[in-house]
Amino acid sequence: TSGMKASMNGVLNCSILDGWWDEAYNPNVGWAIGGGEMYADERLQDEIESKALYDILEQDIIPLYYQRDRAGLPRGWIAKMKHCMREIGQSMSSHRMLMDYSNMFYLPALKNYQRIIKTDYEETKSLAAYFERLSGAWANIKIGAIASDSKPVMHRGDSVYVSVYIELGGLSPEDVEVQLYHGAISNQSKMIYDAKCEPMKAESQEGNGWKFTVKIQCGETGLRGHTVRILPRHEALVHNFRPGFVKWA
Repeated sequence: TSGMKASMNGVLNCSILDGWWDEAYNPNVGWAIGGGEMYADERLQDEIESKALYDILEQDIIPLYYQRDRAGLPRGWIAKMKHCMREIGQSMSSHRMLMDYSNMFYLPALKNYQRIIKTDYEETKSLAAYFERLSGAWANIKIGAIASDSKPVMHRGDSVYVSVYIELGGLSPEDVEVQLYHGAISNQSKMIYDAKCEPMKAESQEGNGWKFTVKIQCGETGLRGHTVRILPRHEALVHNFRPGFVKWA
């Protein structure tokens, strides 16, 4: 983007934490307006961020640019330019992007293809049959109430036992990945963020469904929450995130 190209030529960015700048920003390479907050009231957002921008200009950008040495050079500004060219050039270049595509996608895809053709596509046929079965049963999966032995106040290192009853719609526990999705809760949106996932095990069959359980430890402080999600599971899946096949409690 234009911002990346400018940075690679020593231009310092000052922007909200959106798009590429959210990924690239650190205090060595420029300035951030706000902390990436979301506002329901756009007028309030404009007011807050415009004041933040003027504050950054007054307190940081203008003093840094006009602070000159005996030769008339803004040494602090130049140092920031060099940091910007070095760090943005490494992290946002097309070379880095192509290496990521090659190492993370193209080469693994080639290895998968080589493995699959050795067995005359038996793995692929098995996966296709699995998804045909999954498509017929997925809408019938029902996640019941989630129960836990958590207390109103927990201490770091305490254990929490969580269980959930799930009707699998004719599938077996081996056909799905049941996960406890847990993390910090945002005060604004009440959503879970910085989440971690722990696989839940099928402990016992009860009626038409299964009881899945897991035990986790409290490793963080603050307001925490958890829920349950279900994903496909098959040995031929490269990853188990497939459109239309994610079910949340």
